[in-house]
Amino acid sequence: MGSTPRHVQLEAAIAAAPADAERWLVYADWLLQQGAPRGELIRLDVEVARSDEAARRDTLRQHAAAVAASLAFDRALGPSSRRTFGFVTSATLGYAALDFVAEHPGDDFLAGDARLERLGPLLSHEDARYLEELSLQTAGPGDWATALELVRARAPASLRRLSLYARQSAELPAGEVLPPALRALRLEAGQLGAEALRAPGLHVLDVEAAGFEPWVTDALGASELPALSTLRLSARYTPLAPALRPLLAARWPALAHLALHGLVLWPEDLRALARSGVVARLVSLDFSFSVFPEPDSPLVVTGLTAVARAAPHLARLDVSGCALPPASLAALGEALPGVTVDG
Repeated sequence: MGSTPRHVQLEAAIAAAPADAERWLVYADWLLQQGAPRGELIRLDVEVARSDEAARRDTLRQHAAAVAASLAFDRALGPSSRRTFGFVTSATLGYAALDFVAEHPGDDFLAGDARLERLGPLLSHEDARYLEELSLQTAGPGDWATALELVRARAPASLRRLSLYARQSAELPAGEVLPPALRALRLEAGQLGAEALRAPGLHVLDVEAAGFEPWVTDALGASELPALSTLRLSARYTPLAPALRPLLAARWPALAHLALHGLVLWPEDLRALARSGVVARLVSLDFSFSVFPEPDSPLVVTGLTAVARAAPHLARLDVSGCALPPASLAALGEALPGVTVDG
């Protein structure tokens, strides 16, 4: 169908407020004047977002799908891509699940889905001009260094969220490897290696692994993340104590939400947290599905209370899935009257 015409001023207005549907409609009108079918697709997508009637939304979606098919959305950017206002805003490159392969026999797209060679064309594709979210998955060891070089060099300025997943081992290289505009990063691997990051604009860091070796938390603790407001660490019942100290010494002045999932937490870990500066500005603290080896011990309540009181702005403490007895939950509620305790 040919490339979509460009209009510098209208695109700049959209980039400044991508959620403003009126700006998209102005752009759609201009595209229609140029005879570009994407203008009709933008208009239909805006109507879908605005409609309150389910039947009308379904009809509009059918019309939009027909227009999108003429632009080859699915074939170009994969079956998991998601469109907003005429452009793909979310895309995934990853290995295909066996049930998906069974449903799509002979599909040439699947064979190359997990290959890194697909990343460059995806980032350069005009359908991905306003890409906001990208997920990269590998079945084997993760080649994150090469992927990040491509993302940093070619990703549109609209990219805000990036997920990297490796079923086996992966390592995040050091330095300013992330796009400057990136706001949220998720890392997941069977075994994770990492070096210190420098990401001045990163707000959310979500890390999940089978376990955290000391050098991983050393790297996280030394990372320069001045805007980091949310940190989530998830492991599979890994003792935190050997790796806790680097995190407690980290300087994250904007940290307001801390989640430690699936870790083994001893009373001495809680005491160390209470003494650290990491909790000083927290608004929420999430220990859900972590393990307290002696959940009936009063030291658990004492330790959690000390951590919460070290965070004067704390509004929520989540200990759901931690197998704390009702008496301990009641004691926490009494000791922390201004904090919502989820258990």
